[in-house]
Amino acid sequence: LKRGVVAPAPAFGAGAAMALGDGAAGRVNVLGAFHVKRSGMPVFCEASCSLLANARGDAGCARFDLHPELPWVRQVSDEAKCLFVTRQEWTSAEALEEHVQSLPARHFDEMLVENSALVGPPTLSLFGPPLGRGELASLAAEARSAGGAADEAVEGAFRPEGSAGSASGGGRRGSRSSSQPMARRTSSQGGRSSVWR
Repeated sequence: LKRGVVAPAPAFGAGAAMALGDGAAGRVNVLGAFHVKRSGMPVFCEASCSLLANARGDAGCARFDLHPELPWVRQVSDEAKCLFVTRQEWTSAEALEEHVQSLPARHFDEMLVENSALVGPPTLSLFGPPLGRGELASLAAEARSAGGAADEAVEGAFRPEGSAGSASGGGRRGSRSSSQPMARRTSSQGGRSSVWR
């Protein structure tokens, strides 16, 4: 490695698929974010072009896409960096692991590291299939039966000193003096409702 260069973790997380364990079955979805330095854009784009061509031909690859962030009010991309997200779908953890160990994937990682193309390590996460209404209802029931003790401890940590709080939310951090719910408040940008502003 070059001196003073932060080495990103392997972009496709060597061994990450095996972290799913032996019991993992079915499709594996990968979502990842790359914060690319503006000066690293040529290397990133060229390396990505090669990787996409090879990965889409890998056994078990059902989808392999790379998306640039669009301009919007809260965009991450700025004068110094551009955000790209990868969206992949593999038929199995084994297929993903074969891709991760492939020469094109390792070459992609090496190009990004050698040329210091990224601001920091990419973030990658593995996900299961999309959830339907039944699965969401089941998760909600499981969470409800687990109780809210952990939530109460977290909420207590955010309560201002000396305030007792109340069932209506008075005295809690984030309580509103207005009767208008947060989700209905109008942002200063374009008059749209937003909880993110």
